[in-house]
Amino acid sequence: MSELTIPDLLALVPEEVHQLPGGWAAVAGRLADAAQEHSRASRRLPDAWTAGPAASAAGGALSALGDDLGAAETGVRQISLALDAYAHGMTALRRRAMQVIAEAEDNGYVVDRATGRITPPDAATHPRQGPLMSARTLLQSLAEITTQARTLDDATAARLAANTPGADGTLPRRLPAALVDRSVVAGQRGRDPAAVRAWWSGLSPEQRGYAIAAYPELVGWLDGVPALDRDQANRISLAQERAAMAARLAELRARLELVHAAERDGTLHSLYPSAYDTTWASGRELAALQGEITGLEPKLATLDRVYGRINEAAEPPVLLLGLDTTGDGRLLVSVGNPDTAAHTAVFVPGVGTSLTSGMLGNIDRSARLQEAATPAGGGPGGVAVVAWLGYDAPEVDQTAAGSHRAEVGGAALDRFVSGLRATHDGPTAHLTAVGHSYGSTVIGQATQVGHLAVDDIVTAGSPGMDVTNARDLHIDPRHVYAGAAADDKVTVVGGLAHLVPPSEPQFGGNVYRVDTSGHSGYWSQGSDSLRNQAAVIAGDYDHVKLTAKARP
Repeated sequence: MSELTIPDLLALVPEEVHQLPGGWAAVAGRLADAAQEHSRASRRLPDAWTAGPAASAAGGALSALGDDLGAAETGVRQISLALDAYAHGMTALRRRAMQVIAEAEDNGYVVDRATGRITPPDAATHPRQGPLMSARTLLQSLAEITTQARTLDDATAARLAANTPGADGTLPRRLPAALVDRSVVAGQRGRDPAAVRAWWSGLSPEQRGYAIAAYPELVGWLDGVPALDRDQANRISLAQERAAMAARLAELRARLELVHAAERDGTLHSLYPSAYDTTWASGRELAALQGEITGLEPKLATLDRVYGRINEAAEPPVLLLGLDTTGDGRLLVSVGNPDTAAHTAVFVPGVGTSLTSGMLGNIDRSARLQEAATPAGGGPGGVAVVAWLGYDAPEVDQTAAGSHRAEVGGAALDRFVSGLRATHDGPTAHLTAVGHSYGSTVIGQATQVGHLAVDDIVTAGSPGMDVTNARDLHIDPRHVYAGAAADDKVTVVGGLAHLVPPSEPQFGGNVYRVDTSGHSGYWSQGSDSLRNQAAVIAGDYDHVKLTAKARP
């Protein structure tokens, strides 16, 4: 068993580790070339040596040599793949450990990086009401990193041993099952979540731990992988993203200051020796630097807040089920564990939502829904609500008038919900899709491009669901609930586009009472609007206040 420690991890030199796979891959290539040349030579042997015991013996020897070449090439290539996964996984874990330690030091802890000894904050030199990072959080974070690093270490060692000749010189003839290759994990994307669940369950605990540590950006987005495993993978991705963004911002700011200093000192020519106009060159670079900084700063600030939210020592647990910082970003956060909750809702936000705009507020809305639904939903642990930004929400412009983003988002939402069905433990869960604004349109499209395996649909401030009647959602209209504030102007958009907003009685679903105002007030604390949505999520239909009732 691996005895790797945090100091061992910190002592790792990423540049050196990442050089290892290339050498083994080159050897595998030469062995493959030798195997091909051997094959060509073997085919000519019967023509030159046609009969006799010696010819038979030579043929047998050549055949055995070919097997050995093939086995050697396979083994060496597997060693290269194992080292590549090891390099990526350990580098990511090292980066995460350094970030945790840096945050601990910011909170007053003294960490000896050579021995791993941790000294709590001294109130005299670091006065605070209490460290922002609790000792429990710090130790849990480092323990998780250590466990993942040891799992990766053991799995890699087993794979290297499985591809090394034994004491008798015998080479392995088949691919060992000790680890999971990146291509295998990547191949699960887009598969039916039930099939992904079966594949994941068929892996050993060591294989699952290896995949999470080595390929977190892949595992974290696989619908059909249990929530706790996705959360573990996405926490690694979050640490990687935060560290990379912080390093890039530091680099950009240092360059920005360098250019400004050169402007002040009149030494721009030293930065742009080949530029005809150094003032123009510096102005162009400054604009580019400031533009990238302006784009990265809010993303890093958001990731910092997400990190704080998922590490709160509160119940229910907050799980990170998806993270993507490219473009406008995607983010999936669950308040509660959907794999064990009896009632789970998926909250889909609408127009103008991105990683840095509105999504943190939507996590707060999801938390309010979860809290309000818990008493009727079985008490603590009985309800989970997922804030699901798994699509590219339209901006506040003409893109909101089209259905393309809803179609793409609907397909992704359908897979995610199917994944919740596949990974749930115990009796079948009660699932609800909750859509705000354009998020309701995404839900409508999910019922058309897929089946959307939910028991109830709830909308708030919907402009339309791209269907004309509740029964077109492929669900009993009595399980469709819509609400709209009297002054919510977004709901008139559907009428202008000749759609029937689901909050209109003629749509055919239930219309619940809304006592809030505006387009974003549907989750105000203590409101009937919040309580009505929560009652649906908990399956407490008798306590939903309706202004119009659906017919079967």
